[in-house]
Amino acid sequence: MPQEEPPAGRKAAPEPFEVVDSGQAPGNHGGHALWVKHIQERPKDRPFFFWFASTDAHRGWDADGDWDAAAYGPKHDPRKVRVPPFLVDNEATREDLASYYNEVTRLDHYVGRVVQELERQQIARNTLIFVLADNGRPFPRAKTRLHDSGMKTALVAHWPAGIRRAGAPSTGLASSIDLAPTILEVANMSRPVTLQGRSLRPVFENPDTRVRRFAFSEHNWHDYEANARGVRDGEFLYILNLRPAQPWQGPADSVRSPSYAALQTARQTSSLSLAQRDVFLAPRPTEELYRTADDPPQLVNLATQPAQAAALKRLRAVMQQWREETGDSAPADYSRDGFHRDTGERLGKQRDTSYYRTPAGADQNADRVNRPGPY
Repeated sequence: MPQEEPPAGRKAAPEPFEVVDSGQAPGNHGGHALWVKHIQERPKDRPFFFWFASTDAHRGWDADGDWDAAAYGPKHDPRKVRVPPFLVDNEATREDLASYYNEVTRLDHYVGRVVQELERQQIARNTLIFVLADNGRPFPRAKTRLHDSGMKTALVAHWPAGIRRAGAPSTGLASSIDLAPTILEVANMSRPVTLQGRSLRPVFENPDTRVRRFAFSEHNWHDYEANARGVRDGEFLYILNLRPAQPWQGPADSVRSPSYAALQTARQTSSLSLAQRDVFLAPRPTEELYRTADDPPQLVNLATQPAQAAALKRLRAVMQQWREETGDSAPADYSRDGFHRDTGERLGKQRDTSYYRTPAGADQNADRVNRPGPY
């Protein structure tokens, strides 16, 4: 039967969701204003699944303007933030980072309110909560990168009734594609063949359990032309870049940021450090290899070092196997830049999509391939 018009301010819910809304409210534009309300209004006679997706911490920053000191506490002091080595340590960058941390603080507050409401309803003990980010922070050499600064994010699982050693960290590899299999197993539901991830349920029993040997990542078009893949094995990170001619400066919103402007100024005066020069490096290597524990910012490429030839050969073969089994490809007619690489401004008119061409894997029908590749 035809779907009824949703109430004002609420979006029509695509299947399988029953309720979808923007999460916005006066004084809070972070996407989490209605989280607690939905938990309160849930049908009490059946299980539930909520996907609470905040716009914190996305540019442009709005937590500063919506700040509720009574709820969130004091704002972050720009003088006290830690500036990563790939950014310029000046006042503008520090203020940019402080605004980012303010958004993270606001998000943390609303996660806490969700937990409080679950406890009030006496269902927190048997509710599995995942808290995670889908990418690194929106700064140069972070978001869209396959290095740690762009891909390595926190994953917190909270389930008092189902996690044996609460608070115990796990050093094993996990991927975002592992969440769906985990949730289905916890809910005692069958797993469709389309899921390529691994259930993390064994890690809940023992945090030392390893459910995968490898974790893969992709950098496809995101504002700019790109096609790169990464694989980790817990010791090394291997990156295959099939569009090495262009730099990996970060998404367009980060190019429009004060932090990027500071890097551009330093570049004009030839005062960039090694880490900062990597933001603008072009062409980039086709292959990169890093021992992550020894090189956290991934600045020393080991791909050309004879001592690491065995590790390079092994992970190169793993990557090739994954690409073949999952239908990956790098089409010649790939999507092009949609924004200017120096200014971050849109190329063409607002709705111009002429830059959009053949996505990676489309020529191999990758969206119909269920094989997970090596794990």
